[in-house]
Amino acid sequence: MSVGEIAALVVAGAAVVLIIFTVLTLLKLIRTLDTTTRAVETLSARVEPILVELERTLGGVNTQLAKVDALTNHVSSLTGGVSTVTSLVAGAVTNPLVKAASFAYGLRKAVKSRRDRASRHAAP
Repeated sequence: MSVGEIAALVVAGAAVVLIIFTVLTLLKLIRTLDTTTRAVETLSARVEPILVELERTLGGVNTQLAKVDALTNHVSSLTGGVSTVTSLVAGAVTNPLVKAASFAYGLRKAVKSRRDRASRHAAP
């Protein structure tokens, strides 16, 4: 055997080792991809019903929000009306009450003044 033949055998052996290493690495990669594919399929199967239920729930929430929005608008207009009525009633009731209170105060003062004068004239 010559040196060239031995070198060819060493290169061939190294090539075989490299091919075996590459094949083993590819087999591990294939197993990893299979495991990943199964995990994704399982996850997809579990997530799909959750997404369907979430879509249904969000539809219900949107419906309820529309109702709440309409209710809020009605309450807002009602509050404006109540405020107007309150202002009108306050204006209509407050002025006569102030006048009645002033009249009662003046009347009390006049009666007291008259009693004081009567008691001064009666007690000599």
